This record gives sequence, structure tokens and C-alpha cells, in this order.
Amino acid sequence: MATTRYARLITQPPPQSQPLPGREQEMHKNQAGGYTFTVNDWTRLDRFLLLGSDDGSYYASARKLTQDNARVVERCVREDGLRTVRRIAEVARKSLAPRPDAGIVALAICAKKGDEAARHLAYATVGEVCRTASQLFQWAEMIQALGGWGHGARRAVARWYLDRDADSLAYQMVKYRTRVGWSHRDLLRLAHPTPPDDLRNALFNWAARPTQSPAHYHPFGGADLPRIIEGFERCQKATTAKAAADLVKEYRLPRECVQPDHLTERVVWGALLEDMPLGAMVRNLGNMGKAALLVPGSSAAKLVVQRLQDQQRLRGSHLHPMALLLAERQYQGGHASERVRDRVATWTPVAQVVDALDAAFYDAMAYVPTTGKRLLLGVDCSGSMHYPMTTAGNMTCTEAAVAMALVTLRTEPQAHVVGFDTALHELAISGRSRLVDAQRAVAAFGGGTNCALPIQYAHRSAETWDGICIYTDSETWYGHEHPTTSLAAYRKAKNPACRMVTAAFTATRSSIADQQDPMTLDCVGLDASLPQVIGNFLAAEF
Repeated sequence: MATTRYARLITQPPPQSQPLPGREQEMHKNQAGGYTFTVNDWTRLDRFLLLGSDDGSYYASARKLTQDNARVVERCVREDGLRTVRRIAEVARKSLAPRPDAGIVALAICAKKGDEAARHLAYATVGEVCRTASQLFQWAEMIQALGGWGHGARRAVARWYLDRDADSLAYQMVKYRTRVGWSHRDLLRLAHPTPPDDLRNALFNWAARPTQSPAHYHPFGGADLPRIIEGFERCQKATTAKAAADLVKEYRLPRECVQPDHLTERVVWGALLEDMPLGAMVRNLGNMGKAALLVPGSSAAKLVVQRLQDQQRLRGSHLHPMALLLAERQYQGGHASERVRDRVATWTPVAQVVDALDAAFYDAMAYVPTTGKRLLLGVDCSGSMHYPMTTAGNMTCTEAAVAMALVTLRTEPQAHVVGFDTALHELAISGRSRLVDAQRAVAAFGGGTNCALPIQYAHRSAETWDGICIYTDSETWYGHEHPTTSLAAYRKAKNPACRMVTAAFTATRSSIADQQDPMTLDCVGLDASLPQVIGNFLAAEF
């Protein structure tokens, strides 16, 4: 009897509070006290680019997390600078991240810390990553903070201005006049781009010396400026909101051309809404509500609903589903997330607009092809997952995980979801569930973390699963068996071809995924393309 007990103690796998034998160099103690695999720098680079770090996490402050990730970018640049820059550009080109800030920071690091080839490519990529003047100003601020300006940085800025035609450049100049302490005047004086024609010469001079000539003609360039410049200048001098609204319609001006005092008026927002792109409309629902433009039964509310229901417009907008979800959350809350002039902006949400946002969230993710696989989804419901998610405002990691799980449930008829903290929880969630009901199903939980539980559930289940997807922050610590040990046991007993996906919701160095396992995908769980990535992996298409 004693011999059996000793044998079991010797052969029993270690708990999650200890590293796996023989894998100590690949693991570290995470911030919750358990041992997880240390993800390589390339995986951490992806997490930073896709998730950012400006909001911190449950265990780490935003400052520490950002500093850690900046060092990761530097290590990647030293190891393979060209690969680093290409990945930054790919994330920007495919709009994989809901916010571009992390990519802008990373590109500036590459431009200042990389070898000659990496720096050259980083400078050549500025126009691809910094699509707007606002983003260019952010990049300029990072370049300044990292050591200042050289020939490469000046040429990159000059190329940004020269690669745009006059109309699009004029739009950028009036829409994004200043950001983070930078202006077009500052950058043009640093870069000294040589204008290829009279029209852009006039634009450059207008931006550098806007008070020296009227908008319709510039003595330095000898060319008429684009009409939007004239409209901007007239709108800046408008004495009434009605006059500003008329100019918005006449010149099709964006919101940034209107004086701040006029942006509180209903007539102005009504004029802006007529030509407002879908993305801008979604971001400004609160402003339109505050101005009493969006009220029940109004023509504006009907137009907003109609546009959100327009599938062609929705598809063409490339709106990130999380952006729709966050817009719904904030608009439904009836107040802004930050103070303006020491006041919190408030409004009364229109139920039809909230419903249309909710439907648009599902519509934006409804084009994911099915894999036909039997999939088990595990949603981490632990206490740390209830912390607000980086880049996701007031949405918690748990809520984001549920949202991503619902995408799979909606498109995969053989998918099933469970929740877990230190215990497993059966969740009454299906592909037909509404997001609010799914989130309510996990809100009651919040213990510690045992990421092995979904895999152990798969082992006990009568179903043979082709893939196991776990949405977590990877801060697992509770339990007598590591997730990788449970996965190995499941594969041996039931399905040796079972694939596992771990979707991280914080940009830390921890992962429950074995980095040497080719049948495990370690990825970031926010981007709208994630269900397709998971689907391709589970379907063995790469």
C-alpha cells in the first residue's frame, strides 16, 4: 500500500505552482504565482501590436507593460529587423489591430534602433503604418523622444506629404491640424519636401503660413487651393451655428473644420451626418445624442439605423467588430468615458440605435466560413479576467473572450463552450445566444485560474473533440496538472490529432501553450480576423 502511494507521488505530474520537469528553462512564474511557458519575443511582438499596453492589465501597470514591450520590440529588431518591420506593416495593412498606436511606437523603435536595412525599411513604411496625419504626428513624437531627427526621418515625412494627391492632402491638413504638440507647419519645416507641382506648393505654403493669403489663391504657389481649404477658412469665421452648418453641406466638411462652440448644436451635427462615413458616425453617436439630434423618431435616428443595417456599407467600412461593440456599450451607457471642460457629456440613448449597433456587431463577424470541426471553447472566468481589457475601454477581458467565443459558436454547428476559474462551469450559451445573455452567464464567476480544466473536461466528455480553444489571460496557477500535461493525456487517450488554440487577452510574456508544439496555436484574442485564423488552423490549412 505504501509502495503504491510512493510510486504515485514520484510519477504524478507537478501542480501548476511548479514547473514541468525538464522544461524549467522554458517556463517562468507568472504574476499570479503559477508556472506558464515563456512566449518568445515574436509572439510578444504580435501581442503588443494587436493588443497594445496603454491600459495595463490586472497584474501590471500600463507603464511597466509598455516598457517591457518596448524592450521586446528592440530585441526583435536586433534579431531580425526586416521581419519586425514587415510584421508591423502587415498588421497595419490588414487593419488587424483596433488601434494603431502600438504599431506606430514599434515602427519608431525600428527606425531608431534597427540596423541600416531595418531603418531604411522602417522609414519607407511610415506611409503604410501612419495612414492619417494624426498618426504621423504620433510617430514624429516618438522619433523625437527616441533621440531626434536624422535624414531618414526627414525623408520619410517628406515622402508622406508627397505621396498624397492634393485633395487627400488638403483633407488631412484640415481634419488633423495638430496632435500631441505637432502640426503640419512643424513637420513641413523639418522635412522641407520639394513640391512636384504648383498645387501642392500652394498647399505646403498654406500649411506653413496660413495667415498670409486667402484660401482661393496663394501667391507662393500661383494655384487655386482645393475647395475644402476655402470651406475650412470660411467655417472658422462663421458667426452662427446655422452658417457653419450651411458651409459643412456646401463644402462637405468634416467635423474638425467646425468651431468647438458650434459642435454642440443640433443643426451642425445634422449637416455633418449627411456625408459622414460609417466609422465616424459610430464614433460620434454620443456627440449627436448630446446635441439632441438623435432622439426617438427623429430622421437622424432613422438614418443611423438605416446605415448600420446596410450590409454593403458595413462591409466596405472595414469596421472592427470590437469597435461596434465598444460603441454600443458607450452609447447605451449615456455618457462619455472622459470629461470635457470639467463636465461629463451625457445623452439619452435611442433604443433603435442600440439595437442596430447590436445587430451590426453580429453582421460584421458573420462571414466566417465553417471548418466543420468539433470544437470545445473554454472561457476564462477568473477574477483577473474581469479587469478592463487593453485597447477595449470599459470592456473586460471576460466580455471580450465571450464575444470572440460567440463568433465561433455562430459559425461552427459542432462547437460547445464551457467556463472555468478554479472550477469548471457549464454555460448556457449557444450560437443563437445574445451577447448580453452570454456575458451574464459568466459574470457570476471570478475565482482563481486553472486553464487545464477545459482540457480535462474534454477528456471526460463523450465527444471526441478536434480542437480546443481557450480564451484566457494565461495567469493560471491553481490545479494539480499543467494544461500541456492534460493535453498530452487527452491526445494519447482520445484524439492524437487534436489541435489547441490559446487566445491571450493581455500583452504579457505568459502563455499556457507549449511553444514547441506544432499542433498548438498561440495567438491574440481581440482582432476580428481571429475566428478565421483559428478556423484555418483547426482545419489544418496551415
